[in-house]
Amino acid sequence: MITKSTRWIRFIFSLVLLVVFCILAYVLWNKQQFKYGFRSFSVENETGAIYISNCNRLKEKISSSQDLSLEGLPETLISGIDFIIHQKNSDFDKRLNDACYISWNSADFVIVFRTNDMDPSDISENLLKMMVSSTFDDESIIIGGNKYQIEQFNQFLTIRNNSLQTKKSEKTDHFGNSDFIVFNDAFPSGQNHVILKNNHHQVWEEKINGPESKPLLHEQFMQFIPAGFSQLSYFGCSQFSTNAVSFFPAADNRSFDWIDGGMMIVKKDSFQLLIAPQNLEKDLKMILEEQTLTARGDTNFIPFFNIGNYEVMPFESDINWQTNDGTIAENFKYYTHIDNFNVLSQFNTCHALVSGRASAGNLFLKSPMLSSVYRGSLPQRVHHFNMIHKSGSDFEIESRTWRTKEDCIITHFAGADQSTGSSTVRMDHDFEISIIPNSILIINENLQQQILVSNQNQIRCMILPEQKNGH
Repeated sequence: MITKSTRWIRFIFSLVLLVVFCILAYVLWNKQQFKYGFRSFSVENETGAIYISNCNRLKEKISSSQDLSLEGLPETLISGIDFIIHQKNSDFDKRLNDACYISWNSADFVIVFRTNDMDPSDISENLLKMMVSSTFDDESIIIGGNKYQIEQFNQFLTIRNNSLQTKKSEKTDHFGNSDFIVFNDAFPSGQNHVILKNNHHQVWEEKINGPESKPLLHEQFMQFIPAGFSQLSYFGCSQFSTNAVSFFPAADNRSFDWIDGGMMIVKKDSFQLLIAPQNLEKDLKMILEEQTLTARGDTNFIPFFNIGNYEVMPFESDINWQTNDGTIAENFKYYTHIDNFNVLSQFNTCHALVSGRASAGNLFLKSPMLSSVYRGSLPQRVHHFNMIHKSGSDFEIESRTWRTKEDCIITHFAGADQSTGSSTVRMDHDFEISIIPNSILIINENLQQQILVSNQNQIRCMILPEQKNGH
């Protein structure tokens, strides 16, 4: 039989367990109600924010805050970032997570670290290692006469110069491994940045209408692109003839309904080339021949001519090739066929650019510098890319790939190739038609080497760059 004292002991024990359960339930509920992430913290009237995945790694890649391309930073924050960047031999305290998050407006900022083990005294101690003196109390630290509030939110430590806004994080932070991500009104979902060999890569997503079919490999278009170009513009997808309107909404339907897979626009100075494979439904050469004969009123004569190994056809057509965005500025007048690709141009010299360079081997993919930049700055499959050769080894490249008809992933590259020391050849005299030589003569004059190439009708002189260190 259970005694009265035993019943009391059981009751008290059950009551204690109930209290413990309630406390644990409340702690768990409270933790869920105040679940924080880096994006939980911001200043009032935020104009921008940045997430840095690894502070120590990034400060080795950049030389100043300007390399981050951030707008509207307070002067105090700029000075602090520049100071940290110049401390190449001082890593962040190991008790701080590698990542860091900063939110700012024109006057205020908050810096956020993930840590459970740091307080104002620890921060002051680390600043002293960087030769920065400071004073502190339990909730703030004074550096250079400026007072900064320090506050812990669960596993996050915040340092700020003014008021702070916090909000519950709806989902776990997942930022990937880019060097840093910028958030602002233009990029509310973030713009990813990667710095590699002093080159700046950017990736972000925008709501833009585009093609519904899949992107294709674009390297096939590069096989006979001339190395001497100023701009390349590629457009392509698996059902190009029906999706061309996504790239050129106001274009003449006949302009691109013969294309299979995609097309490349090559620009050199004021000249433009359109290069594209042909589908099975349309024969572009036959269409242009018929339109030319109709326009000329002559059923048996078109003045074909040859450039190198390729036959060129001048044509007259009522097809309007021009696009509203200026991608194609003038209508085409000349046609040729090279390695299963149709080539259109406005001047016969443009065809010489392709056919002559193809014969001479002066092609895009044969250049170590160009192929390195191309393969290092573009995804293998995209719907569109634009590559601008600014000068020397300096390029600007942007690509667009649509995940859905409205969701577009954009990449941007700006920089110069760092992988090769290959030199370029300066043309001393530029002739309209590229030459296929049957004679090559090397001339050494005044410590400068020149190459004279000629055939029965043409001559060209090329000056090689000065050689250094005996190489």
